[in-house]
Amino acid sequence: MGNYNLTVSTVPDDNHNSVTKIVAVTVNKINSTVDVGAVELDYGSSVNVSVTAEGAVGITAMIDGDSVGVVGFVVPVSGLDAGNYSLTVTTVPDDNHYAVTKTVKITVNKIDKNYEGPYHFSHETHGNVAESFCFRNMHFGGSALEHL
Repeated sequence: MGNYNLTVSTVPDDNHNSVTKIVAVTVNKINSTVDVGAVELDYGSSVNVSVTAEGAVGITAMIDGDSVGVVGFVVPVSGLDAGNYSLTVTTVPDDNHYAVTKTVKITVNKIDKNYEGPYHFSHETHGNVAESFCFRNMHFGGSALEHL
């Protein structure tokens, strides 16, 4: 990048004189490029998002405006609740390029809740009527039993 002088000279033949011309040449910066795709993962999962960039010595990343530590050209995504987020990646350009930014969607899917035990069941009775019971560490009693 910058301004340069280009000197051009002809090689003379028997019928022509040599001619020299100096031309100013300006080399301008151009935009770097960045490529990253949308991200989809399940709640509780993590993913390393690979980013491709040209004219850049690195990248920075943010998820919904919060900075994320990157490793080279990889953005680690983890610890997000179910929902939609924005991943914004910006190039750290070399001396010949400008920075560019690209924003993509992160979708964190809800997962099914599976209970893997231990199951605990106990109850209290008075006569033939159950007044309360406990199932999986949830206690029900009184009017809650009427709705079961």
